[in-house]
Amino acid sequence: ARAYKTNFNEMLGFYPYMFGKEGKMPMWGRSISYRSAAVTPFPFAGLLDSRSTDDLGWYRRIASGCLLQFLKHPNFLKDGVPTLGFYGGFAPAVQPYNCRGSVYWFAKVFLGLMQPQDDVFWTAKENDGPLENIQEVVHNKFSEETGILVSNYTKVGASEIRISVEHRSNKSNNPYLTNENYNRLSYNSEFPWQADDLEDGTVAMNYLFLNTEKKWQPLWDFCFEAYEDGNYVRKAHLNGDYNNSLITLREKPIAQGILRTDQFYSKGRQKLRLGHYGLPLLDKPIEVSAKTLCGHETTVLDNGYHQMAVIPLKGWDTVEVRHKKGLHPQSRKSSVLNVSLDYDPANGSVALNVLFLWKISIQKWNFEVINEIIKKGAI
Repeated sequence: ARAYKTNFNEMLGFYPYMFGKEGKMPMWGRSISYRSAAVTPFPFAGLLDSRSTDDLGWYRRIASGCLLQFLKHPNFLKDGVPTLGFYGGFAPAVQPYNCRGSVYWFAKVFLGLMQPQDDVFWTAKENDGPLENIQEVVHNKFSEETGILVSNYTKVGASEIRISVEHRSNKSNNPYLTNENYNRLSYNSEFPWQADDLEDGTVAMNYLFLNTEKKWQPLWDFCFEAYEDGNYVRKAHLNGDYNNSLITLREKPIAQGILRTDQFYSKGRQKLRLGHYGLPLLDKPIEVSAKTLCGHETTVLDNGYHQMAVIPLKGWDTVEVRHKKGLHPQSRKSSVLNVSLDYDPANGSVALNVLFLWKISIQKWNFEVINEIIKKGAI
């Protein structure tokens, strides 16, 4: 019991930051259909003497928000039964071991009702936790033990997770580490992952490479290297071509997005693509526009709720807008921005710098921050 409490207390020092300000959970990891079961531990934090009343008020805010994230969504139920998916039914997130009853693991969240009515978890005043008083626009919290970086965008209320997936040390022999549940370069609570289309090479928040068999393959083996100066660094090799290629993934969360300053080398010619987060088509058309931000040509997508933008800074050839069906958990139709490159080994190692931006539609772009970041990324 002592060991359990020690581990539980340590987890609570990091885990709550993975959720957005309103309690939204990022779509990350296996068994996505379990949904709000992810907040089951929080009500039991009252059993720990080390947790303050303020902590417990924060945990309840997260637990309630995560529960409502799904219960309030119109597609959560079909014929009175929770769907196999994240919001509505979503086949790309369903695992081979899932069955129709799997969705009822969602109900683990109600184990918290075992706590007495007068427990401090229920009586504490809800609050936004430590992030309430943090002045940073992006607050990063890094776990040395796991190599996980969590970024909280305090002005927007979104959380973002970055992980490493190293198959050579995959002692569990987990086959799911190669798919979208784990192979996205980052996971955001506001932007659930969009599945890849390996037929035409459409990708969201990851790299795709065209292999020697003329088939698109996602990057799914990247090892943690360092967290330095706000940059999360990983090393990756192309699948099936471990000794002849190397890509250094280097990204920095910024006020309205991500600055990527990657480096790529291969002994052979390569076609590669890199995608932004997917943007779902909701109740308004997705508008595509070309703008000039801080002197750079920028492609912008706007679905009436969020805007996505991409500014290629170095190395990339083209920017494409890909409109897809059946790949996004929030909507049947979605759009995503892809940058692409035909790599020639005669050019040696190449810098692949790009700025992926996103914001709430009614907000304004922070030109001062963007311009400063562009100067760093264009070097």
